[in-house]
Amino acid sequence: MLLQRLWELREQLGDDYDTPESYKKRDVHFAVEIDKEGHFLDISRLGEANGKNQALKIATPDNSNRGGKEPPPFLFVDKPQYVLAVLDPKEKAKALSPEKAHQLFVQLVLDLVKGKGTWKGCSSNDEGYVLLQAAVEFLCGEQRQRATDELSKRYADRDLPDKTQQVYEKHQHPEKNSFFALRVDGLWLHDLPCARAFWACLCREASATKKPSSKAKKAAAPDPNEASFEDASCDVSAANESSELFQSLQPDTGELFQTSDTDDAVAPETDKNAKKKTKATKAKASAQSEEEVAPVLPCLVTGEVAPIARLHDAVRLGGQPCQIVSANSDAFVSYGHKQAYTSPVSQDAMKAYTESLRYLLERPNNRAFVGETGYVFWAKRGGQGLPIDIFEEVQPEQVRALLQSAFSGKKQDVDELQQSEFYAVALRSNQKRMIVRDYLETTLEQVQHHLKRWFEGHAILFSLDSGSPPEALRYFGLKRLASAFTRNATGEFKEMEKLSPLILDALFHAALTGRPLPLSLLVQLLQRIRNDGALFQTPQRAALLRMILNAHHATEVPMNAALDPQQHQPAYLCGRLFAVLEDLQRAALGKTNSTIADRFMGTASSAPASVFGRLLRGAQPHLQSLRKTNEPAYFALQDRIADILQHLPSFPMLLDLKEQGTFSLGYYHQRHQTRAEIRERKELKALANLIDASSSNTASSDETASKHETA
Repeated sequence: MLLQRLWELREQLGDDYDTPESYKKRDVHFAVEIDKEGHFLDISRLGEANGKNQALKIATPDNSNRGGKEPPPFLFVDKPQYVLAVLDPKEKAKALSPEKAHQLFVQLVLDLVKGKGTWKGCSSNDEGYVLLQAAVEFLCGEQRQRATDELSKRYADRDLPDKTQQVYEKHQHPEKNSFFALRVDGLWLHDLPCARAFWACLCREASATKKPSSKAKKAAAPDPNEASFEDASCDVSAANESSELFQSLQPDTGELFQTSDTDDAVAPETDKNAKKKTKATKAKASAQSEEEVAPVLPCLVTGEVAPIARLHDAVRLGGQPCQIVSANSDAFVSYGHKQAYTSPVSQDAMKAYTESLRYLLERPNNRAFVGETGYVFWAKRGGQGLPIDIFEEVQPEQVRALLQSAFSGKKQDVDELQQSEFYAVALRSNQKRMIVRDYLETTLEQVQHHLKRWFEGHAILFSLDSGSPPEALRYFGLKRLASAFTRNATGEFKEMEKLSPLILDALFHAALTGRPLPLSLLVQLLQRIRNDGALFQTPQRAALLRMILNAHHATEVPMNAALDPQQHQPAYLCGRLFAVLEDLQRAALGKTNSTIADRFMGTASSAPASVFGRLLRGAQPHLQSLRKTNEPAYFALQDRIADILQHLPSFPMLLDLKEQGTFSLGYYHQRHQTRAEIRERKELKALANLIDASSSNTASSDETASKHETA
C-alpha cells in the first residue's frame, strides 16, 4: 500500500517535478551572474543568507561515470576549479589542475554549441541560443578572469586569521565542495531544452561505449581449469571402463578399495581446483545476471504487465542511501528470485515512488526526524502536511487555533478536508535498507480530531518560568515528550539517538490515531522517575502520566491538568500528602542535601503503609519549629495535612502500576499548587509595597508643597 500511495502522489506532482534524463537534484551554493552580452556581474549566494539552508536544491546534469584521475565536467554546473579555474585553498591539490579542469568545462560548452559525435550542435532557432552565445563569450573572453579574481578574493577573505578584518559577509564565503552554476540574465543555462537534450545524448553515448570492467572480463574469459563438455564425456566413459576393469580383476572378498598415500597427496590440489571452478561459475553467473533482460511480469503497484526493475533506486534517509525493496543475500531469495525480483515492481513505478519519497523528504512540512527515525506524512489532495507541527515545541496559541476551528471557516474547504485522505509512515535505516516501522492511512478530518484529543489529553499546568502566568497550560511536541524517558529530561534532546524507537512510534501513532498509549510506557516512565527523582522539574512526565492514566481509566474521576480537590482516590491523596510533607521539611530546615523525596519516593509510591507513619511522626518536630518561627506557614501546612487525611482513613499496603502513576501525578499537582500560591503571595506583597512606596512619595510631595505655600 505504501508504494502504491507514493506512486499516486507522483502522478499528482505532474511534470513540475520531473527530473530530466541524466539529471540529479543537488545543492547549488552560488550562481555566476552574466548579462546577455557576456559581461560578468556578480557571484550571488543561493538559498537563505543567514539560515540553515544556504543552498538551492535544483536538478542539474549528473554523470554516474564521473571518476578517475581526470573526472569529466558537468554541463554549466560544477565545482569552482571547473567553472572558474579556482581551487579552494583548503582542498588538497588534484591530479587534474584547475586550468585543465576549466579547459574541459569550456570544451564541453563548445561541444554543445558546435556539435560533437551524433550531436549536431545548436542553431540560432533554438530556444536560449542568445544565452549560450553570452556564456561562450564569457568563458572565452576576459570576463571570466574577473569572476576568477572575485572568487579568489572571497577565499582569501574567508581564510584571514583576524575575522574582524574580513570585508565580505560570512554567507558570501564559499565552503568546501561548493557548487557553482552559470546564470545568464536570471536564467539557468543547464535548464535550456538544447542543454538537456545534449547532456542526455552525451550520457547515452558514454554508456554505449563504456568498456567492460576487469571483473566482467575475467568472468567472461574461459577458465583453463574448467573442462569442456566433450572432455567431461570422455572422462566419464574412461572412468566407467576403468571401473569395470577394476571389478573384473578384484577378488570377491567384499573388502573396500583403499587409496594409497600418493592419492592423499593429490587430493588437496583437487579441492583447490574445485574452489576455483566454483568461483569462476559464480562470477560468470553474476556477469550474466547483470546483462540479462528484465522479465516482464505484473507489477505489484500498478497491476500492469511491464518490465520489472532488478535494482531499486536508493533514497537518502538521514544522509544514508537506503532501498525499500532489496534482496542482496541468499537469505532473502524467494523461489529463486534474486535482487528486487522478489517483489516485482515495474521500472516506471519504481522511478515514480522513489521520486515521490525524495520529494517528501526534501520538504520540511512533510517530514520530521527524531533521532534516527524519519517520519513522512502527506495528504492525497494537495500533498500538505500536518495541520500543526507535533514534533517541535508547540505554542499555546497554535493549539488554541487548532482546538477552536478547522483549517478555515469556509464550507468548501471543510468538505475538502473531510474527503482528503492522509498518509503517514515511520522509516528507519539499517545497513542501507529502509525499514518501515509504522504506516497509517486515515483522513485529514480524523487526524485533526485526534490531534485535538491528543493536546487536550496531555495538557498540564506548569509555571516555573518567571514570565509565564501562574495558570499556564503547557503543550508538548513529540520530541519533548520522548525526552521524558531520558536521563537529561530537563535539558536538550541530547540522548534522543539512544532512545528506543518503540517509544517514538507509540507516541506518533497515538497522536494521529487516538489510540491509548501502552502501559509499557508507564512502566518505563515510573522507573525513570524513581532513578533520578525529577518529576516536578519535568512537566512532560506529568503530562504523559495524566494521558496514560486517563486512557486506561485508572480512576473513576478523570485526572485534570491541575490539582483536583474532589479527587479522593487513595493513591492520589498519598501523593499529595507526600508533597506537603516535603514542603514542611523545606520550610522548617531550609535547603538540605537531601529531602524525603530523595530517600522515600520509591517506597512511598509503591507501599505507602510502610513509610507514611514514620514520615508523619517525623513531621511533628518540624511543625513545632514552624509554630515558633513562622506561624502563618505552620497553620497553612497543618490545615493542608488535616484536609488530606480526613479523606484518607488508612494508607494502602501496596499500590499497583496504575496507582503508582496516580501517586506521582498527585505529588506533581500538589507541588505545583503550592508553588503557584507562594508566587501569588509574593506578587501581591510586591504590589502592596509598590502602593505603599507610591503613597509615601505622594504624602512627602504634598507636605513639601504645603511648606512652600506657608513660606
